Amino acid sequence: MERSSLGDRMSVSFIGILAAVAYQVVMSEMLPRIAYVTVMNALLNISFLTMVATVVINLVVGQLDKQGRSEFADSIDKRCRWIFPLTYFGLLLLGYGTASLIL
Repeated sequence: MERSSLGDRMSVSFIGILAAVAYQVVMSEMLPRIAYVTVMNALLNISFLTMVATVVINLVVGQLDKQGRSEFADSIDKRCRWIFPLTYFGLLLLGYGTASLIL
């Protein structure tokens, strides 16, 4: 998405957050209550936190763009294109590996 379309970027991020929260509510009603973290809980929490981080990055990039520091904003934007997916899948693997050790 264009860096200058902060409203569109925030809309996509908030729709993702709302979808994750709705899915978490549905899953919590379907699954039994247990005291430990499951793979499903880890997946939902990692997804939620990743989407919240996108909101923060969008706000930072938008503020930098307003201040006229568009090169730095572009740099952050381009780095986040590969940092976010790598971090997300790395955390998923870590969560799955931890759950596998427990089970």
